[in-house]
Amino acid sequence: MRIRDRIATTMKCMMEENHMTVKELADTMYISKSSVQEYLKGRRSMGIDTLELLAHRLNVPVEYLVSGKTSAPPSNYSIMELLASEVQAMHPQIQPMASDLINVFQKMMQSSDSLFITYPKTASSRSTRHTFAYRYCLYEMRDTFRKTCAYGILVKERQGEHWMTIANISPLSHDKRKVEHLANLCTEQKLDPIHLPDVVADFLRDSTGTV
Repeated sequence: MRIRDRIATTMKCMMEENHMTVKELADTMYISKSSVQEYLKGRRSMGIDTLELLAHRLNVPVEYLVSGKTSAPPSNYSIMELLASEVQAMHPQIQPMASDLINVFQKMMQSSDSLFITYPKTASSRSTRHTFAYRYCLYEMRDTFRKTCAYGILVKERQGEHWMTIANISPLSHDKRKVEHLANLCTEQKLDPIHLPDVVADFLRDSTGTV
């Protein structure tokens, strides 16, 4: 069974257990109802950020969404370990390539993490590493035909050595530069997500910032 089909099956079960409608799940994930329906039908694959957000909203580990296993993973279970476990289910000829891609992706995540924790520049990376409990990242959305692009913000919370997506605010604007500036500013100012709605409201009150 494909990963997206297993996720779809688990989603249906969890939504039934929580008496959650498609609209309710879509609203809490800040995505369209049609997107949720596509996921439920197994017609659309999820990115890692969306998968993390779904797991957070359904209050289950990511590993449970993908495998349907009832046993909870260790507290330090990471996305990288999850991907590595999926490689074992692939065809032997594909496994080396998949492993190489995971290694590259892991290095990119580490580099990204380093860039987010370089503030202030005068402090050592070790001393600033844990000063950011939240970070705000640019999120890109395209329409069905991938012609029109709008931008929003992903809110990530540090959990140990990893970042978990806890909110997705989109779309905000077609102006990538402005949204990216807003996201960076929120990170630099160590904004608590509880204040993000006010920040977004101020941003949208500017006529040049609305979609």
